[in-house]
Amino acid sequence: MTEHTAEFMPIVGKFDQTHLAPRSIEEALYESYMWQLTKVVSNALIGESFDPAAIPAALHAAVDEHTPRVVGQALEAEAEWRSKESNSLTQVLGGLGLLGERADSLQPPQYFVDNLHEQIRALPYDFSELLRHREVYETTQCMQFIQAIRKLADSGRPGWQDEAFTALAEAVDHFDDYALPTDKLDALYMLVYMPGYPRQLSRRLIVNATYMRCLKDTLGPDLSEDEATMLEAIQGYYKSKSLGREMWDASLGTPLSESSQVRLAAIELDDMERLATIQRLFQAGRGARVTNAWEHIRDILDTTVNQANRRSALRSWQMTDVGHGFRSFRDHGMTIAMDATRPEKLSSPVKTGEHAIIFEDDPAQMRRYHQFVEENTRMINPEELCFTIPEHVLAAAADPNVKLFLLDMQNGDDNFAGVELARQIVELRVGIDTADRKGKNQKTQVVVWTASAELADAASKHLEPFLRQQPVDYSITGGGRTGGGKLAVSVRLKGWSPFDLRHVN
Repeated sequence: MTEHTAEFMPIVGKFDQTHLAPRSIEEALYESYMWQLTKVVSNALIGESFDPAAIPAALHAAVDEHTPRVVGQALEAEAEWRSKESNSLTQVLGGLGLLGERADSLQPPQYFVDNLHEQIRALPYDFSELLRHREVYETTQCMQFIQAIRKLADSGRPGWQDEAFTALAEAVDHFDDYALPTDKLDALYMLVYMPGYPRQLSRRLIVNATYMRCLKDTLGPDLSEDEATMLEAIQGYYKSKSLGREMWDASLGTPLSESSQVRLAAIELDDMERLATIQRLFQAGRGARVTNAWEHIRDILDTTVNQANRRSALRSWQMTDVGHGFRSFRDHGMTIAMDATRPEKLSSPVKTGEHAIIFEDDPAQMRRYHQFVEENTRMINPEELCFTIPEHVLAAAADPNVKLFLLDMQNGDDNFAGVELARQIVELRVGIDTADRKGKNQKTQVVVWTASAELADAASKHLEPFLRQQPVDYSITGGGRTGGGKLAVSVRLKGWSPFDLRHVN
C-alpha cells in the first residue's frame, strides 16, 4: 500500500479499467472507499442545504462509518475477479490482512485508515463550484423535484417507482418551471454529480425543458403558422421523452406497474405523429428556421457542458461521466429525427448487395433500425435477416456477405443476450473476415446496443478481456483499439444513430 500514500485515490481509484488489469488488494480497497466518498459528496449536493466547507468533515466521518461495507464490497469484487484462481478468497483475505471474522465487522489495518484520513486533510478541492450550480437549480422547481425523488427512492416502500412516475408526469405538465436560465446553461453540468435515481429520473426533464426555453428565446414571438406547428410538435415530443421509457426498467431498479406502463404508452402514442409533422414541414421547406435554431442550440449546449467539464477541478467526484450523464447533446432526443429530414439524406446510397442482420425483440425498434439500414447505408436488410432468437442469428452469421450485425443487448429476461451473441459472432467471423484483410471488401461491424448506461458498462467489462485476445478493432466503454482490421465490435447506447454507418459502409 505504501506506493499509494503520496496521492489520494479519487484519481487512481476512478479509472474505468481497474477491472481489466491486475491490481493490488489495496487499490481495490481504495476504489471501494472512493465510491463511498463520492456518494457522500453527491448526497450532500442535493440535501436540504449544501455547505462546501462541511464536505471534508463528512468525508472523514464516512471513512469510519463505511469501513465494514467498503471492505465487504472490495472482498466481493476481488473474489469475483480471482474466481478462476485457486484459493482465491484465501488469497484476498491474507493479502489484505483483515481483522475480524464477520463481514459486518471487517476492518482493514489501522494504518490504512489513518492514511485515508491524512489524504482527506490534504485535499486541494474547493467544492464551492457545486454550490454555484446548485444555486441556479434553486431558482427553478428543479431542486424541489430532485429532493422529492430522492425521498421516494430512499423510502424503499413498494410502488415508490409509480409514485415517482406520477410526480414526473405532473412536473412535465409544468414543463417551463424546470428550465434553467439561458444565461446559466453551464449549471446543466451539475447533473453528473447527482446520485443515481434523482439524476436518472430528472435529467431528461431538466435538459429538455432547458432546450425548449433556449429554442423559444432564439426564435422569438414572431412565428409563422408552420413554425408554430413545428415548435409545438418538438415540445410535445420532448415532454413525452422526459418521461423516458428507458428510465423505467427492472434492471435499473425502477420497474413500473402495469397501470403506469399503460399510462406511459398512451402518452407516447402521439410521438410518431409529432415526428412525421416535423419531417413533413421540413421537407416542404417551411421549417428551416426552427431546425436551424434547434441545431444551433444543440451545439451551444454541447460546447457549454464540455467546457464546464474541462474547467472543473472536481471531475474525479462525478457519479457518472459527461457522456453517460447527457448521452451527448449531439445524440439528444430529436437528433435522429432531424437528421432524417435532411435533403441529402433522403435518397438511399447505392446498394452494394451486402447484408445487415438485426437482432431485436421489440417490433417497433426492429422496424426503426430496418428502415435506417435500408435508407441510409449501402447494405440491405431483408426481412428474413431480422431475428428475435440468437440461434437464428448464428445460423446466418457465417455468410461473408453479411457486413453488419445490429444486436439488442437485452432479449426477454436476459439482459446480456446480445453480449454473448456478439462473442459467438466474433469467434465465428474472425477467420472469415481476416482472410480478406488486404481485400477491398467492407469492414464487418458487430454493434451491441442498449438503453442502459449501466448495462453498457457491464457489457464492456465482460467483452474487453475477450476482444483484447482477438484480431479485431473495438470501441467500448472505457477503451478501444483501432488497427485497420476487417472486423470491428462496439457497444453503444440507444440514441446512437445508424446514420454513422454512412461513413464506413
